[in-house]
This record gives sequence, C-alpha cells and structure tokens, in this order.
Amino acid sequence: MKDQLKQQLEKSLPPLVPRHDIMKKYGIPYKSGYLANLDCLGKGPGSIRVGRKVCYERNALIEWLLQRVG
Repeated sequence: MKDQLKQQLEKSLPPLVPRHDIMKKYGIPYKSGYLANLDCLGKGPGSIRVGRKVCYERNALIEWLLQRVG
C-alpha cells in the first residue's frame, strides 16, 4: 500500500510543493497552518523558502507523509 501511495505522489506532485493551499490544490490532508506549526516545532517535513513562498521538496514531503500512514 505504501509503495503505491509513494508512486502516486511522485507522479502527481511537483518537485517543490508550496505550503500555501497544500490541502486544496494537492489533496494533502493537512492544512497549511498546521504544517507551519509543525515546522516551527521541528516536526514537519522540512520546509525551504523560495522567494516569499515556503515550500517542501517533493521527496521529503512524501517520506514525511509515509511515516504518518499507519
């Protein structure tokens, strides 16, 4: 199941995923505010800044999501 999910996410997500509207645009089941809070605590997928936007590298986000899948 995790392998299928990983393959699907690799195909559907861009190399850099903006945190803004991550739930609405990409179907990631976390709101951007929640992810911002996790980033501040050091428990998020590891954000990077690209200009004024906060983004996640696709592979880091996928690995973080897979760790949270039961």
